[in-house]
Amino acid sequence: MEPETTNRFICDEMLARLARWLRAAGYDTGLVANGVDDRDLMAEAISDDRLILTRDRTFLERRGAKTHVFHIVSGKLDEQVREISKALGIDWMKAPFSRCLLDNTPVRPANDEEMADLPWSRRSMTGPFTVCPECGRLYWTGGHTRRMRDRLETWSRGIK
Repeated sequence: MEPETTNRFICDEMLARLARWLRAAGYDTGLVANGVDDRDLMAEAISDDRLILTRDRTFLERRGAKTHVFHIVSGKLDEQVREISKALGIDWMKAPFSRCLLDNTPVRPANDEEMADLPWSRRSMTGPFTVCPECGRLYWTGGHTRRMRDRLETWSRGIK
């Protein structure tokens, strides 16, 4: 039986990079803290209607794994992307940069007070400028964002 298709994920600690990229694409993606018990993680996935993405094979033996766990074989990011894109129908351009990459909270437009925290070197840039209401991190479009968007677009077209 295949895992249920969902737009909400939890990545284990081995998939922290993948979790950040799923967040960059706009997916609600939790990241498990080190040391969380597998039973607790499974209970959270079931109650929050999330799919656990893991490289841990033993997770597949847990009750509920057939519908709430997707096992990723590869340790390389591009191959992980290929695996989940094909199996789960991931749209890498779903809602780019709409979530905080650090804590997964949806970002919102930054207000004038928050813009005052913007580095001087960035104040002359045109927006959009967004902020995470949870951690206060400011986001803006720069070279790093353009490189990330290019990568998301490449994944969206399918990795060759």
